[in-house]
Amino acid sequence: MENIEKIRYEMQQHLGKKVMIKAHLGRKKYMQFEAVVCAVYSNVFTVEPLEALLSNTATLTYSYSDVLIKNIQIHSVLAG
Repeated sequence: MENIEKIRYEMQQHLGKKVMIKAHLGRKKYMQFEAVVCAVYSNVFTVEPLEALLSNTATLTYSYSDVLIKNIQIHSVLAG
């Protein structure tokens, strides 16, 4: 449980900021995109994709366990 709390805290630090998300789609396929962290809840967090590829999707929801078991990877995007 401690690891989930740490992930939740880290997501709160990224609230409203750009992140790079690499999502595992299965069978060695990944999708990578930039997004803004919109909201952080007790069990899930939401992101809004910035790329046109995903523009038909308003928000995506992930659980902290997705990060824990590495179904998704999240990295900060440095402003520059």
